[in-house]
Amino acid sequence: MSPVENNDNYQYSISVYVGEHRQQVELIIDTGSSWTWLMADDCPAWQCKGTRYDQYQSETFKETTKLYDITYGIGYVEGLISED
Repeated sequence: MSPVENNDNYQYSISVYVGEHRQQVELIIDTGSSWTWLMADDCPAWQCKGTRYDQYQSETFKETTKLYDITYGIGYVEGLISED
């Protein structure tokens, strides 16, 4: 496990392994809700700093059609609820 990273004082993240093939990705620690966020591989680099998750490299990835979004003090995040 890696130490918690402070990303420009707007988000905290930690490096974790996800999925069948153990992709190392940055997990965003959401201190404003009970959700956690993984940055998707198709997230623009200017918006998503760090290692991103590639769902196509995992045979155990399960996507839903449930879109979730949450508003924060300086913006919002949205994404599909999925599991791996």
